[in-house]
Amino acid sequence: MPLLTESIRSYWPESMWHDTTVLVAVSGGADSVALLHGILELASNKTRVIVAHFNHAARGAESDEDMDFVRELAVSKGLPFVIDTREIQVAYPADDQDAGEPRLSESHLRDLRHRFLKQSAMRLGASWIATGHHADDCVETFLHHLLRGSGPAGLAAMAPTRRLTPSLQLVRPLLGVNRREIVDYLREHGLSFQNDSSNDTSDYTRNRIRNELLPWLRHYARTEGLDRRLWNASQLIREEHMVIESLASAWLNNLDISNLDNTNLDNTNLDNTESMIAYEFDLHACMDTPWPVVREGFVRLFHDWGWPLREMSQSHWNRIRKLIDRASASKHPQRLQLPGNIQVTIRRGRMRWQAPHDEST
Repeated sequence: MPLLTESIRSYWPESMWHDTTVLVAVSGGADSVALLHGILELASNKTRVIVAHFNHAARGAESDEDMDFVRELAVSKGLPFVIDTREIQVAYPADDQDAGEPRLSESHLRDLRHRFLKQSAMRLGASWIATGHHADDCVETFLHHLLRGSGPAGLAAMAPTRRLTPSLQLVRPLLGVNRREIVDYLREHGLSFQNDSSNDTSDYTRNRIRNELLPWLRHYARTEGLDRRLWNASQLIREEHMVIESLASAWLNNLDISNLDNTNLDNTNLDNTESMIAYEFDLHACMDTPWPVVREGFVRLFHDWGWPLREMSQSHWNRIRKLIDRASASKHPQRLQLPGNIQVTIRRGRMRWQAPHDEST
């Protein structure tokens, strides 16, 4: 069996998805075309495969050509498909504010694509969204996050599966193969695909990592196995971070969180028209638990509460840790302001998190 389909079976055994509806994200590039063909090789007769394509309209006629290619591919395979296209607002990348001419933000494009895939999957009753991320993507993401100073969660390898809703999961079945092996698979099967010319430019950080940094690192290390070593490192970090995640889940299960109403909350830094939402728990739960576990628990709470996690930098988490340390050594109230007008207050052994609450949501 070809290496590509072995990877699919390893990361996503047929027993997990046969006889379900699978939405396959297909850009038209080599990765997603190989993914679609690999899934079709392994799918059962009762598996419903749907092709999904999001046209960012970011590359003019080339974007439209990709969209037409995907549509024709789906039709040739007798597969249902869903396509969305929209104009994208131009923005500066978050990590390159002084780049001169404005460009399309990588994060903005990614968010739009993810929203389209999730909404389409839920509307069509899909149990899975399959994407073509592969081993090289893991290496590039590892270096990207390393340069940004990310912690273990950012350096950990992409998870093969991730639950999006109780009935919908994201899967990345090609994490066991690299770009060269994917192209070899396509050539062996006589399969065509689209080339994205923007990948050859150095406009985006990920492109510079792929086209400039990685070749330099390979030359510096004087080894052809550097990519595999970096991939292995990300896998090891993933395994260790899974332990932290498990401990954080147990910590949260034992955390007695009180949901407070708008009565007697601190509104001093808020507009008078804003209502508040607040949560409170025993500070000792933080003091008696290793900080990496507590921080991971806080990250999950931000997710659950719908608070602006992306705006939280490492310095913000360090300030929270210092706040807890100060409170453990002093009886005086401690207070901290965070992005999103979030306030953290520690008083009388209780830790309170509060923020503006939009009652219309």
